[in-house]
Order: sequence, then C-alpha cells, then structure tokens
Amino acid sequence: MVTVHRTDGGPDLGSFTRTIPAMGAWNAYGDPGWNGIPDSTPGRSIGWVEIHASSPVFGTNRVILRDGSAPSVPVALLDEEPLVQATENSLFSSLYLKNWPASAGVTQWSSAVVNNPSAYPVTITVRIRRVDGSGSLASFTRTIPAKGWWNASNDPGWTGATETDALNHRSIGWVEINASAPVLGLDRVVLRQGTTADAPVVLLDGTPLAAGARATQDLIAGWISRAPALDYVWGSANPAVEGWPTAGSSVTWRAHVRNRSSAAATAVPYRWSINGAVAATGTVNVPANGAATVDLPWTWTSSRREIAFSIDPDDAVSETHELNNRIAVDSDAISVGLWVEQSVHDYFDDHQRELGAGSNSWEDWAQRQVRMWNEMFAASIYPEAPSGVLDRIRLDKVVVVPDDALPLAGGYPTNNPNLNDRTVDLQWGFPNDASIGTFYGDHATRSSSNPFYYEASLLHELGHARYLVDVYGFNVHVSAGNRIDILENGAPIVGTPYMPYVNSWRDAVRYTPYTGLMNGNGPTVDRHSAVALNLIRGHRATLGNYNAPGNLGAYLNDLPAQNELTVRDASGAALPGASVRIYRAGPGEGWYAKVYDNTADMSLTADAAGKVLLGRCPFSATGGITHTNNHSNGVAIVRVQSGDRVGYGFIEATDFNLEYWRGRTALGRHELRVALRKQGSAVGSVDEHAP
Repeated sequence: MVTVHRTDGGPDLGSFTRTIPAMGAWNAYGDPGWNGIPDSTPGRSIGWVEIHASSPVFGTNRVILRDGSAPSVPVALLDEEPLVQATENSLFSSLYLKNWPASAGVTQWSSAVVNNPSAYPVTITVRIRRVDGSGSLASFTRTIPAKGWWNASNDPGWTGATETDALNHRSIGWVEINASAPVLGLDRVVLRQGTTADAPVVLLDGTPLAAGARATQDLIAGWISRAPALDYVWGSANPAVEGWPTAGSSVTWRAHVRNRSSAAATAVPYRWSINGAVAATGTVNVPANGAATVDLPWTWTSSRREIAFSIDPDDAVSETHELNNRIAVDSDAISVGLWVEQSVHDYFDDHQRELGAGSNSWEDWAQRQVRMWNEMFAASIYPEAPSGVLDRIRLDKVVVVPDDALPLAGGYPTNNPNLNDRTVDLQWGFPNDASIGTFYGDHATRSSSNPFYYEASLLHELGHARYLVDVYGFNVHVSAGNRIDILENGAPIVGTPYMPYVNSWRDAVRYTPYTGLMNGNGPTVDRHSAVALNLIRGHRATLGNYNAPGNLGAYLNDLPAQNELTVRDASGAALPGASVRIYRAGPGEGWYAKVYDNTADMSLTADAAGKVLLGRCPFSATGGITHTNNHSNGVAIVRVQSGDRVGYGFIEATDFNLEYWRGRTALGRHELRVALRKQGSAVGSVDEHAP
C-alpha cells in the first residue's frame, strides 16, 4: 500500500496498492498511480510517502533535479537515498551546515525533514549543538500535525541559529531531535554555488536521520506548592481573606522535581519567572529515581501573578521527554491536593509515555487535568460571565501512600482521602483496585473520552467539592422512582403532545438547557455553574474541601423576592387572562427524584399582559430548593389554559438564580411559551394560532 500524505496533515493526496512478484521490484516511475497523484498546489505537488508491505521489503528514494518543468527535460542532478525504515523518538544528524565553505565559491547547507506517521500531532524539540560541546546554537519546539511534516529549510528557528563564525555569517554544528512520539526523518545537504540559501544547486544528498542511543533520563517539573501551608477557616464569613497569606508577608513557592533515571542528575539548571520576567536561576541536584525541591521566596500580594518554574530551561540535558520541564501557575489559584496509592502512581509512570503526548509520569497526567480545567474555565464565557470562570486551579500537593491506605482519616478513599488536611481547597484520592487497568486501559488515544488522557469525570467530582451541584438533576424523568401523575381529560399527559418524550428511551420529558461540566463532563462549565463559581471567586474552602462539602448548592436559594412570569403561546403572543397552575415536585426514589401529583399547588390568573406573580419560590411551600438523593424540587410543571386551549411547560430554579445574579433581586422576570391544544381534541392536533 502506497500512500502519499500532504505535508500539512490534510487529506491524503492519494493511495494505491501494487503487487511485487517474488524476487521482483516495483518502480514508481511511469506508474499511473504515482503519476496520477493530484497536485497539492496548481501545477505541482509536494508531500511525503508511506509504504506498507505484507512482507519485509527494502527500497530507494530517487530525487532528480531537471532543467525545466516537465518530466522529460534533461537531468541536472540525481540523488538516491534509502527509504527510511523505522520510526524513533530521538533522531540525530552529525552536521548542521549554514553557508559553510566546501571549495572555491561553493558552500554547504543542511536541512532536516521530519515526518509524523501518527494519527495525532507530535511535538518535537530541536537542538542545534556546538561541535566543541560548549552549548547550543539553537533550541526550539515545533508541532507536526497528524500525518504531516516539518521542513527545516525555511524555519526561522533553524535558519536563525547562532552563527559560529559571525564575521562570515556561517555556522557548523550537529542536530538532536526528540519527539513526543516516534517519527522519521531525512537529513539533506545541498552544495550551492554562492553564499546564499537560494544560490544555484551544485549537488544534493539526502540520508536518513540517525536513530542514536535514546536518552534514558527524564526530569519532571511535578508541581508547585506554597509555604507556609495555611488551613482554610471552617465556616469563615470572609474566605476571600481568611486562610490566605497576609498582604506583604513572606511566602515561598516550592517546585517539586522528579528524576526518572537510575543516574543522579547533578547541577541541573533551573529558572523561576514571574509574569515572564526571570526572577531566579541556579542549579539543583536530583538523586537517581528521586526528587528535589527548589524554592523561590516571594512577598505575598493578592494580585494575580504568573509564577513559572523550568527545570533544564535551555534543554542542556538530553531527556526522553522534553515537554514536562515547565509549570506555570497563577499565584491566587485555588489549591488542589491529590492522594494516590503507590500501585496507581506506578501504573501511570509505566504507561503515560505510550500516549505520545509528552507525558511520562503520574504528575504529568495530573498537571494535564489541571491545565485542561483552567482552559475550560477561560472558555466558559456567557453574558453573566463575560470573562469566563475567574478562578484558576493549582496543583499544590501530591501525596503517594501505600496501597490500601486510603482514606487516611475516614470517609471514602476517593472523595475523602484525608479529612484532616485543610491546607488545600480541593482534594481527591486515587485508590488501587482491580478496575485501574480497565478504566485507564487505553494507552494510545488522546481524546476527552479516554481518562488515561483526560479524566473529565474527575473535574466533575471536584466541581462538587468546590460546591457545585449536578445540573443534570434538573432533567425531568418518568423512570423508576419518578412520576408525573397529572391528568388532562382524565388521561395522563406523559407521552402525549401535551408532554412528549424527549428521548428514544421514553423515560424523559424535559432536559435542562444548561449543558457543560456539571451536566456531564464538559467541554465547558455550564452557564449556571460558571456564574455560581464566580460568586466565590478567590474564596478558600469554608465547609469542607471534599465531595460533598457542607455548602453544596448553597447558591440554589438565591431567588428574587418576587418573580413575574409571562405566559405566551408557541408563536410568542401573550395570553391575557390565562389560567395558570403550578405543580411542584415531591420526593421520590433515587437521586434527584421528582413526583408530580395531580393536584395543582398554585392556581393563578394572568393579567391583561399575560403576567402572573409567582412569589419568591414557586417550587416549594417552605421557600427552599432541595436538590439531593430522593428529591429535587427545582423544576415545576406549569399548566396554561387560554379559552378552550391547554398547554404545558416547565420553570426551573436555575433561571431564577440567574435573574438574581443579574442584579434583579427584588423582581425577576421570566417567560414561558407553550403549545396550546384544544381540550378534548384528538391527540396530536396542535393549535398554533394566537388567541
């Protein structure tokens, strides 16, 4: 199978199959499949080739320079190079050449081409090293798209490397390329008649990049903690101040570094920066298969700063993974602590590298979760949250404990790994059990559905620890433990045009409109929860840092003192004088259960504008919102009758919360549109006309 890929990773230019006879050969020259590859740009093509064979084969790639634009014009230059047969994470070239003299008037120029055969993007770190071992001429990273390539010839990182002979504007060195997943590459050396990169070509030669001895060391910037570690204040009335350092006090940022190697790492450079400016540099020794810490003294301010730490910031150390050397946190971020049992920690250490995502440890995985959570916060933009969720999260603590040790102080091993720890605002535990190899068993797929890459359910559960409720609990079901007993003309309304099912399982009649993290797993925080989080922006925990805290869903009772509901028909026309009945949800069985009986809890008549007043809390006779196991009363059913036409709809407490948070604390305004049907008419006949 011959496949010609686009260099940008776009749809393949073409593919075809050929059969090679025993002891025979296949030549692409003159082959209609090869010649018929479509142009990547009008009149010409560029791409790279992948060949898969049913048995081992070998081959040669022939590059011909012709004096013209037709395949039959005279040959100016011919070069043959072996087809690259294997992919590697580390590739090398013995030479980096830029305007380096060869003979009178002839100069040498080199460039590398790296191909990514993976179905996922790959990040490469390119180092151009001095031949005398005194350091690097250049170091940079690039991302190669899935099935794409990187070409050094016009890359500013490559062409802009420091000149070893600045007087003559020329350089010589050697090249090391480390990739987050296996890649393949070619080193091309061109002799040019002149001293510029576009001078006429005299000779061209290409050889596969060498796969040298792989690096065995990996230095990992694990997490950044802050000292002194302060407990949150239980029941604090001012958690934006209490539990935080005092303005002007001395604190210490502490970077935790791991060395995944059987050899000690000595005098490894590090760098601290604040808002991008270098704050401190130095070196640190990290023992073999051990850890070390690096401190940065700082004067506390509540104003947000980016605190960043890099180990081996200039890539002086050859490592198996180069993308896990830097951490950046916001100084005012909410802190999270993770407790992990030894076998789980080891499992991630053993297998994270298989993702090809630049990760090589449990800490790398944990930092990915935090990073993606912060990205989710920034992307959760709504009219009531124009800057998204304002808080950021910082991994402050990683505690590795023996198997079967969790929980350390009662509770559940996941929700409550250490109830005695109040130094962090959120906590979660990772116990070892038989499901680890199954739940985290996909070591290859980089997607939001693979928890070994991104565990969205973890962020959902930590959302509870912050105080958020399950938004999906506002869905209305008619499955076991949930009932709607309302009758119309003596017949149940469920499953009729009055109240049709909204799913193929015929167990739900209404889904909340608020979708996101707390109504599943993302990819953003839902609108209601985003605003709820901003209510406690910058607050330490108050009634627990675990799932579930004592203030879980406290915001659900933020309701305007009075609420006005305008009822309209399906076309949007108001329904003056309409009869409005409210049916509240009673308790049932199961999480967020709702049972609606056939007796209306409120009976109202709309005014000339179609408006009725519902009071502060039409959802409950006691004035409070309940959202827990066996009962959620946050959704009421509304029956609207205008003349001989009847329709049903829903009102949800979350909409009342949003009105309150918009500043309409005295009077919230709401609208409800219902499709009206004539009483006694055949099921399914819908009257869409205005009254």
